[in-house]
Amino acid sequence: MIAATSMETIVKLLLELKPTLLLAEIPVKQLSVRKGNHSTKACGRAFDWLHDIKMSVELKEYKSVRALLPEATWKHYTLFEIEGLREQILLEQAAQKLRACWRKKRPAMFNSDLKKKGN
Repeated sequence: MIAATSMETIVKLLLELKPTLLLAEIPVKQLSVRKGNHSTKACGRAFDWLHDIKMSVELKEYKSVRALLPEATWKHYTLFEIEGLREQILLEQAAQKLRACWRKKRPAMFNSDLKKKGN
């Protein structure tokens, strides 16, 4: 019962962070919770780690740089393949820091499901 509630909380927090993490180019396969039974201890560690990401300086920095311009402007830069602008450089630097933070001690439950032998 406790683990199920913990998993719901973890999934809810992950869904809250997912749009920003996708923009920062975190791989999609790492933005879901691996299927299976997870111990209460593993759920606690995963929640703490994810909460630390949410409260991290790296995430705040990425969001603040992203907020410098409207989303439509960022999309236009991508659409018209505009590169090398100062705000793009700042955003990429912030994204690199966020990706490094994401990789650091990431719990195994935030990886793609294991493939079974013979598939």
